Amino acid sequence: MKCLDGFDEQQLNWRPPAAESNSLYVIANHVLQNSQENLLKILGGQATSELPIKGISREEIFSAQGNSPQLLYKEWQVLKQEIIRQLNGLSDKELNREIEHPRRGCITVHDILLAVTSHMAEHLGHAELTRDMVKRI
Repeated sequence: MKCLDGFDEQQLNWRPPAAESNSLYVIANHVLQNSQENLLKILGGQATSELPIKGISREEIFSAQGNSPQLLYKEWQVLKQEIIRQLNGLSDKELNREIEHPRRGCITVHDILLAVTSHMAEHLGHAELTRDMVKRI
């Protein structure tokens, strides 16, 4: 979320001139939605109606635009508290529990956490590169 700091609407929604690139707004929105899906819905078993932020389709995530980062900041604050609550409730034994993941098949809780962390780190890199490019336009 810090990669969004100080940018106006045009900067938040700017996309690098490369195939399948995304704006800072899209990257941040995707990270929120992906974290919620994996950590609260799949790992925590929460029903869609119980999730803290409104789930949207993949198409909506990757076409989203915003006039400021404020909505994403608010969603992150709510989501972060739920994720902390979920993770604090995990025991060492729980880490080896297997869950049926809709895209990864049968996977342990530990492996879900690794996948989410790796995915977020990848998108942090995308966001930092995009932020550096936005500063140059």
